[in-house]
Amino acid sequence: MSPEWRDLTAQLGAIAFVLAVFYLFALPRRERFSRRAWPAWAAVALFLGAILYSMWSETLRPLVRAGESFRALQTALGLALILLAVMVLTWGGFRFVMAILTLMHEASFLQNAAIGREGTKRHPRPVVRAARGENLRLIGRAALPGCLWMALAFGLLALGGWLAP
Repeated sequence: MSPEWRDLTAQLGAIAFVLAVFYLFALPRRERFSRRAWPAWAAVALFLGAILYSMWSETLRPLVRAGESFRALQTALGLALILLAVMVLTWGGFRFVMAILTLMHEASFLQNAAIGREGTKRHPRPVVRAARGENLRLIGRAALPGCLWMALAFGLLALGGWLAP
């Protein structure tokens, strides 16, 4: 297969993977494993299979053939950590976005935002500052779990990159 076709199929596979994951997240929780979701799961499985095949054929097999089994094992561990980090990063980003979107529907957040928007024209300055500060604390509290997951992912990425030179 020519490099141009390989790049095109990789890009199409990545697009199909992202669309499939978005579709699965959009489904109600009970329907994610129903018959209706099997095309999305098939796209996810094909994409992950293509990644694993690419890791084997382009990275690990040449090391095994060269007789560098320890380096191949080290690289396999590093690549597995990188894949895990990508999954953890995706989960952390999802948690972050969902927490912020959920926060946007809370009455106290909306009330504080209205006070902040109206500003000092209708409310005293300490009330406006307190409302904005409370919203900042609510956003921080909502965003913290997702940010911690993403920080863990960046640590795993660094470790995987160090192991798989």
